[in-house]
Amino acid sequence: MVIAKQTNQNSYEIDLTCRNFLLKSDKHGSDIAPSPYDYIKTALASCTAITIRMYAQRKNLSIQGIEVRVNHSRNSDGTENFDREVLLTQSQKIADSEKITDDILQRITDIVNRCPVAKTLHTATTTFNTITKLVDSI
Repeated sequence: MVIAKQTNQNSYEIDLTCRNFLLKSDKHGSDIAPSPYDYIKTALASCTAITIRMYAQRKNLSIQGIEVRVNHSRNSDGTENFDREVLLTQSQKIADSEKITDDILQRITDIVNRCPVAKTLHTATTTFNTITKLVDSI
């Protein structure tokens, strides 16, 4: 569960609690904290990198470094775009048989499109159940 609390009525800054982690969020365009969309991009980028690392370990691929860059935009028709750029590095001291080929890069691209966060974002139908209550204190 994630808990979001606004503690300052004069600010859009939000305190977030996720498990044992304390985070902050703020409206888009602020430098106080990441925006909600920044957190979506963060989730997609980290899930992509983790999925690549898991695949590389399972297939004994000699991937040394992984960097995932995610951008988000919204089309005029309201559809969302999440663009990912995946950068991989390999040690220069490996046998030719261990080098990453174009076929392996294509397979990695196919795999990352099925990472759990990407699958959630691709879901055509999402259900939100919301209950709003007035309480004495938070």
